[in-house]
Amino acid sequence: MENMLLSLSLVFPMIFMMTVGYILKKAKIVDDHSLGVMNKVQFRAFMSLLIFYNIYELPSGSLSNQSNFFLIGYTLILIVVEMTVSYAVYSRMTNDPKKIPVMIQGTYRTNLVIFGMSIAQFLFGDGNVGPTVILVSTIVPLFNVIAVILLEVYRGGKVNVKKILVEVLKNPLIVGAVLGMICIIFKIKIPKMIMSPVISMSKVATPLAFVILGGSLTLKSIMKNMKYLIAVNFVRLFFIPILAMGIGIKLGFRDQTLIALFGVSATPAAVSSFNMAKDMGADGDLAAEIVVTTSLISILTTFLWIFLLKNYGLI
Repeated sequence: MENMLLSLSLVFPMIFMMTVGYILKKAKIVDDHSLGVMNKVQFRAFMSLLIFYNIYELPSGSLSNQSNFFLIGYTLILIVVEMTVSYAVYSRMTNDPKKIPVMIQGTYRTNLVIFGMSIAQFLFGDGNVGPTVILVSTIVPLFNVIAVILLEVYRGGKVNVKKILVEVLKNPLIVGAVLGMICIIFKIKIPKMIMSPVISMSKVATPLAFVILGGSLTLKSIMKNMKYLIAVNFVRLFFIPILAMGIGIKLGFRDQTLIALFGVSATPAAVSSFNMAKDMGADGDLAAEIVVTTSLISILTTFLWIFLLKNYGLI
């Protein structure tokens, strides 16, 4: 019963904050334009500060921790497996060049930043989410690079490597991560007068992200794309997590490291996958519906995973 209540207390805030966002949109307090502005502020300011703060608070030696390198290596293999499985499944369902890359992206590109960080913080507290933060700073840039190449190839365009690298380096999350690493490596101590507002602002990131996600929930052509959505949700939220977590547990992942693996293997499709698909001429409606459906269904799967992991003493 205790583990069930813990799991419920983890997913309830997500449901509540997303519901608040949905109500605000329905009440016309916010609209698509204001949500877009809020999302930019959340991503460029609050979330980057959250990443910076969590890296800044990492215990000494975390960046050179062998288990973290092992986690990164395992995650890289996982991404290759995800993309291979995705292509094998989805290319047999359709030959539409606007749908296949969207479905592949919706499978491998998880919402590690919002869902993963939120779950890790809830379970272990601020400053104790090192493995998740390290994955955010290393894997999220790779997510972006792969997505650009994938979408560009399927629309028949030429991949501009220089442009991709520049965009990755300009990514606010990467900037926050790099600044945090510089502080750790060179043992730079920031005065409390500066860190206090940084900490306060970083706490805005997660709740605001869920409110924005709730306000952005729309289902335009779900019936038309039903078979694609079922396939992506099954692979994203059931097949991949069972495979990744099962092998990860056998390899000895536990506690913070296991939750970091959960964040990169069992969370819904990243919200930014919709924006990128739309901007690059892919099927924007399908991308949006993948984000919405995986986000909603992941509330149930997250509850079940956390309950099971707690019940078996793995976290």
